[in-house]
Amino acid sequence: MPSHVSSPGQLLACAPALLGFTPHESLLVVGIREARVRYACRADLPTGHPAVLEEFAQSMRAQLGHVTVDHQVLAVVGSGTDPTDLPYRSLLDIVGTRLDPAGTTIVGRYWLPAVTAGVRWRDYDDPHHTDLLPDPRSTVAAAEQAACGQVTFSGREEIAALLAPAPAEDLARRTKLLIQHTDEPSSRRARLALLRHAAGNAALANLPDSDADIVALLQALSDPDVRDHCLSWNGAAEQLWAHLTRQAPRPWRAEPAVLLAVSAYRRGHGALANIACQHAQRASPGHALAALLAESLSCGISPEQLEELITSAADDIQGRLD
Repeated sequence: MPSHVSSPGQLLACAPALLGFTPHESLLVVGIREARVRYACRADLPTGHPAVLEEFAQSMRAQLGHVTVDHQVLAVVGSGTDPTDLPYRSLLDIVGTRLDPAGTTIVGRYWLPAVTAGVRWRDYDDPHHTDLLPDPRSTVAAAEQAACGQVTFSGREEIAALLAPAPAEDLARRTKLLIQHTDEPSSRRARLALLRHAAGNAALANLPDSDADIVALLQALSDPDVRDHCLSWNGAAEQLWAHLTRQAPRPWRAEPAVLLAVSAYRRGHGALANIACQHAQRASPGHALAALLAESLSCGISPEQLEELITSAADDIQGRLD
């Protein structure tokens, strides 16, 4: 996260790196505490009568209610071209009221047609306060993301496409294999060793492609204690979870998907975390860990809080595996 920004334009230009993708037709909420950006979230712009706007504002408050910040910045991206009549002013009034608890101040409300270099951003509260947006690729946030090997996507749809399931015939074939071999004995240590080896290979861009390898890994993750132990894994393991999410049939897809969601959220990629969590819930309705994670994400739990929960759970699970 960028520690300091010197203008609204610089802050707005950070949005793609902070979110992990370029927002379109969105409401952005950026929270700042002690001169640092603590969160950035977005939601599709709502349409409809005032009751819809009120419901939207309440949902935003619920999502962000667990994060402590000193200041908040609101921004509307898109949906308007007339600089003398900026759109969604009433929405910002409602949202600002709901998001402005004691001790927090809305310090800016801005509109811009797109998060693209050279577009003009405007201030809802001061028509003379306006400037051109710098290149989002040149921000400190973008540099920090690139240094960590993280990709900023052109849109949320591009992230969703990353987890598109494998061809139906592949999934059907693996379903049969998983059903046939569901009771094969294997110690938890052996399952963990198999997963560690696969994660190590993922670091070398060597992902499993045979049915036998994929099925063996999914069987290993079907043990809740083994899966939960993997919650603490970082780095290339995330590439393995994404690959297995694509390659796994239902309901086995839920396990790598929830691991992917946790890994993505821990590094601040909320969009990928939410999409992966949705995959887990669709693959296995009622999945306890996916439901818990979805509730945590909707309540605005911070990556740091999630890290504490994972560390505590991992220590307990390790004790059971020893």
